[in-house]
Amino acid sequence: VIKGLPLGARFWGDAAARPASDIDVLVRPSDVAAAQRAFEEAGFAHDEPLPAWYVDRHFYHTCFRCPGPAPFLFELHWDIKRAEFGVTPVGEMLAEAVEVDCGNRVLRALSPECQVVVSAVHVLRHGLAVRDLLDVALIAVTLDSRGWREVTALATRCGVERLLYVATMVAAARFDYRVDPHLRSVRPGGMLGGYVDRLISELPLVSRPGPSTVRRLKTSLALSLGARGARLAGAEAVHRAAL
Repeated sequence: VIKGLPLGARFWGDAAARPASDIDVLVRPSDVAAAQRAFEEAGFAHDEPLPAWYVDRHFYHTCFRCPGPAPFLFELHWDIKRAEFGVTPVGEMLAEAVEVDCGNRVLRALSPECQVVVSAVHVLRHGLAVRDLLDVALIAVTLDSRGWREVTALATRCGVERLLYVATMVAAARFDYRVDPHLRSVRPGGMLGGYVDRLISELPLVSRPGPSTVRRLKTSLALSLGARGARLAGAEAVHRAAL
């Protein structure tokens, strides 16, 4: 399980303390078909608004809805971000998973080093939402320098090192904690670096940046990725058209 209950149990003080609207589970890419069958055989309905060809080619999770009077959504992930960013060592991340006591159930969850990378990606995906920023902050203060070396190495392998830097620095400004010096090794240069500094300086004045700020941040991120950014922009256009 990524995010959700294990995050609440480990870092928020209680499994039920962290708000969530769905449950996210991560499996190896080779296990996706078997996981989908398991959901279907258990009575879950495939509830994916995107066409199958698009999900298979461009996305990294699909949705299933729990039957019953209060249907709940599960997201079945085989990656933590789109493939255009880079290769995610999902197998290694799952091999390092730990068991977390969530009160009435023990769940397997990602290590803190892996989880902070996942949470950083979600910070940008969800427009700097306070809940996701707090996830990053609560995990960040538990990591030592060795842990941060593992975090930055994983983020670099996944191609999301710039997102890690942005999310961690914004969370640090929002919740006032000291960032490990090793994070500077993935600091983006040029326009993105300057923009992030300006964004951080503005954070004490606002509780959450507006849509235009988030839009500019995403544009800067895409431009900073160069040729990869062009491919991401194309995939984003396809995504909007599919929706």
